[in-house]
Amino acid sequence: MIVMRGQQKDIEASSLASLMVERFIEFGDSIAVVSEHVEYSFLQTLDMSLNLAMTIHEKGIKDDQLVVVQDNRSLFSLVAQIACVLTGHTCLPLATNDRLAPDERIEEEPICNLAIGAILTPKNTNFETYISTPETIGGSLWKQHLIEKIKHVRAGSSANPCPTVYVTSGTTGSTKAVLQSEIAILNEILWTQEYFDLSKRTRAMWGRSPMFAVSRWEIWSFLLSGCQLHILPLDIEGSPKKTAEWMTSQEIEIAFIPPGVVHAFTQNMWEGNRSLRCVISGGDILRARPAVPSSCRVFNSYGISEVSSVRTIFEVPSNYSSGQPIPIGYPIFNTEVYLIQDSTDLCQVDGEGELYIGGVGLDQGYLGHEGEQKERFLTKSFAGDKIVYKTGDLGKLNRQDNSLLFVGRIGVNFISRIDEIEGARRRSLEEIEQAIITITNVRNACVVEFDNAQGAPIIVAWLQGNKEDFSEEDVRAKMRTLIPSCFVPDRFHFCSNLPMTTNGKLDRERIKKWDASI
Repeated sequence: MIVMRGQQKDIEASSLASLMVERFIEFGDSIAVVSEHVEYSFLQTLDMSLNLAMTIHEKGIKDDQLVVVQDNRSLFSLVAQIACVLTGHTCLPLATNDRLAPDERIEEEPICNLAIGAILTPKNTNFETYISTPETIGGSLWKQHLIEKIKHVRAGSSANPCPTVYVTSGTTGSTKAVLQSEIAILNEILWTQEYFDLSKRTRAMWGRSPMFAVSRWEIWSFLLSGCQLHILPLDIEGSPKKTAEWMTSQEIEIAFIPPGVVHAFTQNMWEGNRSLRCVISGGDILRARPAVPSSCRVFNSYGISEVSSVRTIFEVPSNYSSGQPIPIGYPIFNTEVYLIQDSTDLCQVDGEGELYIGGVGLDQGYLGHEGEQKERFLTKSFAGDKIVYKTGDLGKLNRQDNSLLFVGRIGVNFISRIDEIEGARRRSLEEIEQAIITITNVRNACVVEFDNAQGAPIIVAWLQGNKEDFSEEDVRAKMRTLIPSCFVPDRFHFCSNLPMTTNGKLDRERIKKWDASI
């Protein structure tokens, strides 16, 4: 039987809005946000958010209607999300650099079926007029005026407990809209502050798209711990070298960076960096400990939109062997993880099982997908007749330290072959990729299945890294000691960078369209 439970902690805050107001006033003139080289204090940020909140009230939006915040990662997107929390309206952030334009995303199911009360943009809200400057704030009279604003905004606000809707990446099937749980956010804030020892003036990075749930963790957990939230400029996020240089110049101390991005870093990109102390990765498979400053700690996390951004965590030691898959670790506060076989039985110690997640991290569910809601959010006796989320991910126990290992998606990213000795076999693409990483010096790998000119399926590996000293013959021989011969790639190709989706995952669909014959 495999059941893992995180430490139980009391969540004292009554609501995200009340905690936010309390913390922002407490942190006062300390820097809250740095955007485009301009610093904004907690009081300035609160003032801008209250101004926008009053605009939302003036629009007469009903309590059950969504407020769409339409912008990329920016000061406006941040302030608008805070404003929605203050008014009690459910917020749906959409990015203009998404694969779909916001207008197209709104017309796509399930969002097209939702009640939208307003679409906010920097232009249609005249956001520039709301930006507080040092000349317009300060003194006891101004603070009293701010408190009166808070009372006015909160008096007309609903008691909405679900502050944000996020769009899933689509890797678990069709794109869905997930209604977030407020207590899950409060739990993440509590855990993040304690686990990473955050304090006032810790310099943190907001680097992910506002559309995806991990940005929620970056915003609320960092800001409500008193951190300075530095917004990564959009024009450099596609360049690992420029991103590392920017993080060094901003003296960033803690950042969430997905595996597809962090694997592209090289040691020389961090020249002169003395500040970075924590890198948290997640959302895809971390193949090896990335190249980061020597004093930096690295953490591998697991979480999906339906159960909040981070549900398990593992610190990767600096001497971690590249020949071992990196665990996803142990549950965070108030979280339970179950490994289940055949949807009913708890997994045996040495077996693989599907991951089910329970505890306070569960979100409210899908909007407009009632059928899938019933299939995924289940009441189970093994969880004490409480609701758990059926992830569709396979995991197993790492016997060395009793941590969790991620195996792959059920029914997705698997290759089936006939082995000459053992007959029918199957392996996940991730397992083949891990074997390549284990025995080579490449930074990242993506394995896909193609049909060749004769229509026969072949396995092709795209590698990101240095081609020097790479011998296909040697690599194939070593891979046969790790996986059956029928799963060793038929072809190896090198590329400068592997493409990523907007949320930082390997873009397998795009890679499948590459010419495998070159």
